[in-house]
Amino acid sequence: MLSETIKLRLLERFSAPLPEFYSRRIVFWHDEDGEFGDEVNSLDLPCVNIVKLTGTNNFAIKKLLSVDDMTGDYLVYDPLAYDKDSKDDWLLDIRLYSEEFRA
Repeated sequence: MLSETIKLRLLERFSAPLPEFYSRRIVFWHDEDGEFGDEVNSLDLPCVNIVKLTGTNNFAIKKLLSVDDMTGDYLVYDPLAYDKDSKDDWLLDIRLYSEEFRA
Protein backbone atom coordinates (compact mmCIF):
# COMPACT_ATOMS: atom_id res chain seq x y z
CA MET A 1 0.00 0.00 0.00
CA LEU A 2 1.19 3.49 -0.83
CA SER A 3 2.23 5.50 2.15
CA GLU A 4 0.22 8.54 3.10
CA THR A 5 3.34 10.66 2.56
CA ILE A 6 3.50 9.70 -1.12
CA LYS A 7 -0.20 10.42 -1.62
CA LEU A 8 0.17 13.75 0.16
CA ARG A 9 3.20 14.77 -1.95
CA LEU A 10 1.34 13.93 -5.16
CA LEU A 11 -1.76 15.84 -4.03
CA GLU A 12 0.41 18.84 -3.15
CA ARG A 13 2.11 18.68 -6.53
CA PHE A 14 -1.15 18.63 -8.47
CA SER A 15 -2.88 21.27 -6.34
CA ALA A 16 0.01 23.75 -6.59
CA PRO A 17 -0.51 26.72 -8.92
CA LEU A 18 0.66 26.15 -12.47
CA PRO A 19 3.70 28.01 -13.77
CA GLU A 20 3.06 30.89 -16.14
CA PHE A 21 1.91 29.83 -19.64
CA TYR A 22 1.02 26.28 -18.51
CA SER A 23 -2.55 25.04 -18.85
CA ARG A 24 -2.10 21.61 -17.27
CA ARG A 25 0.31 19.53 -15.22
CA ILE A 26 2.00 16.29 -16.32
CA VAL A 27 4.06 14.47 -13.72
CA PHE A 28 6.24 11.46 -14.57
CA TRP A 29 6.64 9.10 -11.62
CA HIS A 30 9.91 7.26 -12.21
CA ASP A 31 10.06 3.86 -10.53
CA GLU A 32 12.70 1.76 -12.31
CA ASP A 33 12.43 -0.96 -9.65
CA GLY A 34 8.66 -1.24 -10.07
CA GLU A 35 8.08 -1.03 -6.31
CA PHE A 36 4.74 0.73 -6.59
CA GLY A 37 3.34 -0.86 -9.78
CA ASP A 38 0.39 -2.58 -8.14
CA GLU A 39 -0.41 0.21 -5.70
CA VAL A 40 -0.64 2.86 -8.41
CA ASN A 41 -3.86 1.18 -9.64
CA SER A 42 -5.59 2.01 -6.36
CA LEU A 43 -4.28 5.57 -6.15
CA ASP A 44 -7.06 8.14 -6.11
CA LEU A 45 -6.12 11.70 -7.03
CA PRO A 46 -9.08 13.98 -7.74
CA CYS A 47 -9.12 15.46 -11.27
CA VAL A 48 -5.90 13.64 -12.22
CA ASN A 49 -5.74 10.95 -14.89
CA ILE A 50 -3.31 8.15 -14.06
CA VAL A 51 -1.65 6.14 -16.83
CA LYS A 52 0.99 3.41 -16.60
CA LEU A 53 3.69 2.86 -19.17
CA THR A 54 4.13 -0.79 -20.09
CA GLY A 55 6.74 -0.61 -22.82
CA THR A 56 4.17 -1.43 -25.48
CA ASN A 57 1.82 1.51 -24.96
CA ASN A 58 4.34 4.37 -25.15
CA PHE A 59 3.14 5.62 -28.54
CA ALA A 60 -0.52 5.46 -27.43
CA ILE A 61 0.33 7.50 -24.30
CA LYS A 62 2.24 10.01 -26.43
CA LYS A 63 -0.81 10.40 -28.68
CA LEU A 64 -3.08 10.77 -25.65
CA LEU A 65 -0.93 13.51 -24.10
CA SER A 66 -0.06 15.32 -27.35
CA VAL A 67 -3.27 15.10 -29.37
CA ASP A 68 -6.29 13.52 -27.69
CA ASP A 69 -6.32 15.37 -24.35
CA MET A 70 -4.43 18.65 -24.29
CA THR A 71 -6.02 20.00 -21.09
CA GLY A 72 -6.16 17.18 -18.51
CA ASP A 73 -3.70 16.72 -15.67
CA TYR A 74 -1.79 13.42 -15.81
CA LEU A 75 0.32 11.26 -13.56
CA VAL A 76 2.38 8.97 -15.79
CA TYR A 77 3.74 6.00 -13.85
CA ASP A 78 6.97 4.93 -15.52
CA PRO A 79 8.61 1.68 -14.34
CA LEU A 80 10.84 1.55 -17.45
CA ALA A 81 14.55 2.32 -17.67
CA TYR A 82 15.98 3.96 -20.78
CA ASP A 83 19.48 4.20 -22.22
CA LYS A 84 21.45 7.29 -21.29
CA ASP A 85 20.88 8.81 -24.73
CA SER A 86 17.09 8.19 -24.45
CA LYS A 87 16.85 7.14 -28.10
CA ASP A 88 14.09 4.64 -27.29
CA ASP A 89 12.01 7.07 -25.24
CA TRP A 90 8.91 8.04 -27.26
CA LEU A 91 7.93 10.53 -24.55
CA LEU A 92 11.20 12.43 -24.26
CA ASP A 93 9.76 15.68 -25.65
CA ILE A 94 6.89 15.58 -23.15
CA ARG A 95 9.29 14.76 -20.29
CA LEU A 96 11.26 17.91 -21.07
CA TYR A 97 8.32 20.19 -20.23
CA SER A 98 6.74 18.04 -17.53
CA GLU A 99 7.62 17.43 -13.89
CA GLU A 100 9.40 14.48 -12.30
CA PHE A 101 8.47 12.56 -9.16
CA ARG A 102 10.33 9.79 -7.34
CA ALA A 103 9.29 7.98 -4.19
